[in-house]
Amino acid sequence: MTEQTFTIIKKPQEMGLEDLLTRYKKSQLLEMGESLAVTFPKSWKKGKLIESLADKIVEQAQTIYNEVLEQVIDTLPDKEQTMYYLETVDSIKNLAPLIKKGFFFAAETNDGYVFIIPEEVIEAVDSAKGVEDSAEPAESSADDSNDEVVENVSTHQAVKSLTKWKNQLLSIYGTYSTSHLQSIWNRYYSEELSLEEIDELVSK
Repeated sequence: MTEQTFTIIKKPQEMGLEDLLTRYKKSQLLEMGESLAVTFPKSWKKGKLIESLADKIVEQAQTIYNEVLEQVIDTLPDKEQTMYYLETVDSIKNLAPLIKKGFFFAAETNDGYVFIIPEEVIEAVDSAKGVEDSAEPAESSADDSNDEVVENVSTHQAVKSLTKWKNQLLSIYGTYSTSHLQSIWNRYYSEELSLEEIDELVSK
């Protein structure tokens, strides 16, 4: 028998992200948060935990995990479809890390199994792509480009976002690269940052 590496939930009536998360135990939800490098108070009620966790999943689908999620979704037969019927879960075991983090779900039905991609995750991936496609190059010179970024996106906000992503990458991979942070930033914000600017901001 194949060793189970992720939780298989009971298929809910509704397929929203929060509906799917309700199928997990509170202890499993806390573990899911830890896998996303987010710590929630254990005293929180399950409902509040689910709401906050759903927000974090969507946020990281737009940023840290956007590229890998986009690659997975691009391999699917129909990018608009949110549920696929499976004979066994062996066919999705390579997606176990993403299932454990709440981006995807495996559910059991009377007839077998289904692989579920919440619409919120699909929309988050698409919205990040839209930001990237609509981003326009800055008209300022290289000398004053950083000043314009600071005016439109405060230094505090830039440092906070970049530091958070850096820490998440360190938690997930044990390392980080400035180019990865640049890719995330330039996809999420319309004002682009250079590698030098990012190095300077994360060192503050």
